[in-house]
Amino acid sequence: MKTITTLLIALFFTNINNAQSVISVVPSSGIAGQELTVSLSGDNGIFFLASTTENISFTNQFSNFLPITQIEYLDSENLLVTINIPSDANLGDYNVNVFNTSLGLYSSIPFGFRVNNSLNTLDYLKPVVLSVSPNPAKQYLDLILNEDLAQNAKCEIFDTNGKVVFNYKLKSKTTNINIEKLVKGNYILKVTNGTKRITKKIIKN
Repeated sequence: MKTITTLLIALFFTNINNAQSVISVVPSSGIAGQELTVSLSGDNGIFFLASTTENISFTNQFSNFLPITQIEYLDSENLLVTINIPSDANLGDYNVNVFNTSLGLYSSIPFGFRVNNSLNTLDYLKPVVLSVSPNPAKQYLDLILNEDLAQNAKCEIFDTNGKVVFNYKLKSKTTNINIEKLVKGNYILKVTNGTKRITKKIIKN
């Protein structure tokens, strides 16, 4: 019942207000059986009055939830969320969702968190290795990757509903991609090479 209710709320709020959004999740991976405190950062006061476990969720494609044991409200754009990852948790990607009923909005980072069976499965804790400019952009994005990430990498862009709207196989450390056909709004850009991954929020003007 909780899963159905949450999905209905998500569908209801998706089209109401996406001006506020979650920008970063640090760290963005954890190990099955681990308790972990994650820092969530957003913009435009997205976390205002959103400081309970009913407002934040980590869900995968099978609607499985990662249990949240505590939320520490820092300010309207920063939260500390403690999650208790079950030892039998489904491995793989989870969306990080914010349901702010006080402001009437829903925001999500598609694949913003990953559950691994060991720390070496994906290296999320390295410094940022992806440069995106200009951001906001009207027509083109310039991507600069370090050598580790550039090997066999692919780029995907997701809209605020988690739908893939662009994908491209990267062939070098520097790439110029055309986003002219995307409608104006907020997107999540993900670059992965199978062993490493980085996500960035981008804005299409």
